[in-house]
Amino acid sequence: MCCGVSNNSYYTLADMMLIIANGSELDNSKIHNIRAFRLAHSAMLDNISPFGEKSRSNTQLFELIEHKHCLKNTGGYAINALTNLQIPWIF
Repeated sequence: MCCGVSNNSYYTLADMMLIIANGSELDNSKIHNIRAFRLAHSAMLDNISPFGEKSRSNTQLFELIEHKHCLKNTGGYAINALTNLQIPWIF
């Protein structure tokens, strides 16, 4: 991993085609696909949403996540996505 924490795929990709474990696809470049995904997977998104809401509303947790993301690691978990308000296609 040589990209660090500022020029990695989280910050450099504009659109992505995802295939989740059940085989469903999400192309976040197409608004109709995003809407259909939200409808089809509302239960899953309802289960995930509280994590983002809690991490954004709890200042201490928010700052901890932001600080941890600044440290280069190879764990592969980008929990900083929970604090990102710029991801409207998820929630």
